[in-house]
Amino acid sequence: MWLVLTVGYGCAACISPCLFGPPVSIGSSAGQAGVSRYETGRVKSLELARYEDVVEATRRAGEAISLELLKEATETDQTTLYYIAGKNEKVEVLIERQTPTLTYVQIDVGLFGSKGLALVMINQIIYEISSKGGYLQGWSHQQVL
Repeated sequence: MWLVLTVGYGCAACISPCLFGPPVSIGSSAGQAGVSRYETGRVKSLELARYEDVVEATRRAGEAISLELLKEATETDQTTLYYIAGKNEKVEVLIERQTPTLTYVQIDVGLFGSKGLALVMINQIIYEISSKGGYLQGWSHQQVL
């Protein structure tokens, strides 16, 4: 009976995971103190680092990857950096203060954007935070997982 109702009402949400696989790829960043996740065009990460340190690390990461900074918008506890990569690929990096010692980072390359570019960007940000001693604790993902 349930199958008949599902098919009869066209419940695509009930069937799509079987046909298309999971919509999310989960993984940990290579950083010292953070957890990252890739979802359809976006990398989302929480870093155990101060907001200001993450903003500066993001600027350095953009320079290191040779991205062109188009615009930077700063509000209270939030900064968004808009970049263009080599083949006119847009990269939007949102940084938000969660607590005085926890910062959220979201890298958006768009639904059809380069997953590789998003992952290179988050890894470069992590490297930049780490190289300046910006992480507040010396724990790794292996200890958390």
